[in-house]
Amino acid sequence: MLAGQGSQRIFHEREPSEGIAVVTGAGSGIGRAIALELARCGMPCCLVGRTLNKLQSVAGSPDPVDVELIPIEVDLCDLGAIAALAQRIRSFGWRVAVLVHSAAIMRFSRIEESSVEEFGKVLDVNLVAPFALTKHLLADICASKGQIVFVNSSVVNHPAAGTIQYAASKHALKGMAD
Repeated sequence: MLAGQGSQRIFHEREPSEGIAVVTGAGSGIGRAIALELARCGMPCCLVGRTLNKLQSVAGSPDPVDVELIPIEVDLCDLGAIAALAQRIRSFGWRVAVLVHSAAIMRFSRIEESSVEEFGKVLDVNLVAPFALTKHLLADICASKGQIVFVNSSVVNHPAAGTIQYAASKHALKGMAD
C-alpha cells in the first residue's frame, strides 16, 4: 500500500504475514514513508540505512504499528557489508516478500566540479548496492514470489544542469530495473 491510498492494495494482494519487507533508505524521506506504510499494513520490515539513530527513530515511530521493525545500519558502499546484510536478513527466518531500493545519494555538481571518487560513491549507493542486494536476495525473493521495487527519480525524464552524477546513476538504475 502507498501512503494515503486507504485500503487499495498493491503488491498483488499479498497478505502481510507472507514475509518481511526490506527497505533501504528507511531512515528518512520516501524510504521512511514506504517502510511505515508497509508496517501499518502488517508487514514486518528491515529498516536499512547508514544512520542507526534515524532508523531507531523510525522503528520507535509514534504511528501505531503492530509488527516488528528492525533497524540495521549498513554502509551501502561496502559490498562485504551488503553480503552480511543479506545473511542477517536470512537469519531472521522470514521469507523476503518485498525488497525496496530507496537509498540514494544526490550530489549537485557539474563535471568540472566533481571528483571521480565522489562519482564512484554515488554509483555505489544508487546502482551497485541495489544490484548487489538484489543478487544476494533474489533466490529468496523468487521462492516467496516476492517483489522488488526500485525507487527512481524524475531526473530520468527531466534532466537538470548540475545533476550529472545523480542523473547518470538513476538512468542506469532504470536500465537495470527495466
